Amino acid sequence: MKFSSESSLINHKPSTSVADLLLDYFRLEGIDKIFGIPGAAVANLITSLKNNRDEFTYVITKQETGAGYIAEGYYRTSGKLGVVLVTAGPGATNALTGSMNAQANNSAMLTISGEVDQKYFGKSYLQEGIDAKLNVSAIFNNADQYSGLVTDSSNFSTIFQQALRTSWSIPRRAAHISLPNDIVAMDIEDVEIPKKVNNYRAVPDGCNIKRVKETIQKLREAKRPVLFLGNGAREALRDQERLEKLKKFTHKYALPVMTTPDAKGIYPESDVMSLRTFGAAQSEWPQYYLKGEDLDGDFDCLVIMGSSLGKLATNSWEDDLNPSLHNVIQIDLDQSIIGRGMPISMGIVAEIGVFLDTLFELADEDHHLPESVIKNRANFIHGIKEQHSPYLHPEKMTLKADPIYPQALMQIVNEELPHDANIFSDCANCVGWSLHYLNVDPPKQIHYSLNMGPLGFGVAGVVGGKLGAPDKTCIAIVGDGAFMMHGTEITTAVQYKVAPIWIVLNDNDLGMVSQGQAHFFPPKDPAQGSWYDYYQLGNPDCKKFAEALGAEAYDVRNNVEAKVALKTAIERAENENIPQVIVAHINTHEVPPYYDEIMK
Repeated sequence: MKFSSESSLINHKPSTSVADLLLDYFRLEGIDKIFGIPGAAVANLITSLKNNRDEFTYVITKQETGAGYIAEGYYRTSGKLGVVLVTAGPGATNALTGSMNAQANNSAMLTISGEVDQKYFGKSYLQEGIDAKLNVSAIFNNADQYSGLVTDSSNFSTIFQQALRTSWSIPRRAAHISLPNDIVAMDIEDVEIPKKVNNYRAVPDGCNIKRVKETIQKLREAKRPVLFLGNGAREALRDQERLEKLKKFTHKYALPVMTTPDAKGIYPESDVMSLRTFGAAQSEWPQYYLKGEDLDGDFDCLVIMGSSLGKLATNSWEDDLNPSLHNVIQIDLDQSIIGRGMPISMGIVAEIGVFLDTLFELADEDHHLPESVIKNRANFIHGIKEQHSPYLHPEKMTLKADPIYPQALMQIVNEELPHDANIFSDCANCVGWSLHYLNVDPPKQIHYSLNMGPLGFGVAGVVGGKLGAPDKTCIAIVGDGAFMMHGTEITTAVQYKVAPIWIVLNDNDLGMVSQGQAHFFPPKDPAQGSWYDYYQLGNPDCKKFAEALGAEAYDVRNNVEAKVALKTAIERAENENIPQVIVAHINTHEVPPYYDEIMK
């Protein structure tokens, strides 16, 4: 059955091309930036983009994987769909890593890869990726939540809408469309176009009230409960009003909050009820609350919201996270991960925002704790913070040395960054330093990629972050190995007139690998050499590299130089709109908390 052209749900066009219809969907979705590298297999689509350049910017990146990281960074700061457009064959396969990474991070991304004209399928046409040994659609289908091949102009809308629904599902997902170049140019007669996104997709908002009441009762009965927030709660807590209600709720009932590493800072780390992060490179505070000798033994109720409880979130599923009395409640909209990471006593399938709103409403009705219980717990938490630093080596955060200590560098970042900055941490050792030693309170945000852990995510992602939040300071903390991989995206920032800041932890080494190997596989014979000279990078001059690409760059070796450089970089980035790179020559003997904890 066809909808009448008089329907209030659709607009009607007598005729349009697939390319123009695709742009209509972009307009509906508020998409005005697309990231990637063009080629012959997207010739018709990029022509339409060029003809509508007043509405759409095709951001030309320096490599397709970088395009994916940039698109994800853009989504993270703007909340808009990250869209990647690349050509066939190697363009698509290069883009795969960025798309796969977005899927693992629950980021909303759509990758559109061009394809050769259908009449050439199976004939070994240059860069063919469908009816050949390389099957791009199948590859993406095994990496992303959805991958569709448009085979005719008549099924374009159906497939494209499905990709959009998938990307905007909760949790957010990555989707892919393979789009042959000849189909893009085809005309469609009697076209029906939705008027609003609500005409073809919806946002889940369900919650089981009975289960919420049971959760409140478990919290009420527990002597030492704790809330454990994962990255799946980030979207819900972007709502400032909801975050304030959560703070009020935790204060009222003295409920401490800890987060997974990739959720760092979604609950303010300076708050009296914050235990900061648990898991990889965790804060020192959680251990004293979870396994303290006071307040009647171990913690006895764990309420997990929006975490799949993976390796880094649980310290490899350590037993310390299992509470006594086995009260483990896990809330997530993705029922497939509930109970996967550890045994639970109750699973609740719910959207985190709706769950929290219902929790606040019902908790205020008649579930009140005795004042003495609340006071004792609040005093216990206060005592932990009075007696223990959250940091493994707080003394090194103010240590003045040359070369600079990474701990001291993180403290300078704490002191100098604006309150609403966006921080992008790359992978490897900078994860440990930033997770443990940075303090993050909303609206400041820190962004990780800890499921796939690819080098280069932060290097490129900060460019997209700045494109998505041009009025905010956007800074990346990266290693020199990652910087060598994707530092060429500095020119993307220059070209599109945005000014991110990169802090490069320079040690001329793949430090995370070297330090890990040195710990787990120490050489038994001195003649075998050291791990510390085995993965060196050739001693590249990162400052000259950055300057050659159009950035202003600074070499720093001590606290004074680093502080001056960061102050200058923030001012130059915001006032002169010039990308900034701070190359910090760090003490190579310092090991991040995840190794330091093992070595204790």
